[in-house]
Amino acid sequence: MSEPILTPPPLQIQVDDQKNKKIAVPWIHWLQNLYTSFQGLSRSGTTDERPTSNLWLGQVYFDTTLGQPVVVTSLDPVTWKKITVTV
Repeated sequence: MSEPILTPPPLQIQVDDQKNKKIAVPWIHWLQNLYTSFQGLSRSGTTDERPTSNLWLGQVYFDTTLGQPVVVTSLDPVTWKKITVTV
């Protein structure tokens, strides 16, 4: 089983260094993962542009080649399935 992209924040570590006013490295990594996760929520593009990294099961991508959303159903190998909606 792969490790989740977004883990709980490193609350035991202070966010910044009081002397240098720099963000602590564990927080930088957590914020980068948060950004990656949110970016993945609104991705769209052609079939060839589908993401290949930082994926999670259930991730949705709007495939403009197909004109419909697809969802990640497997990570190894990466498998995308069309989401079909009947109205």
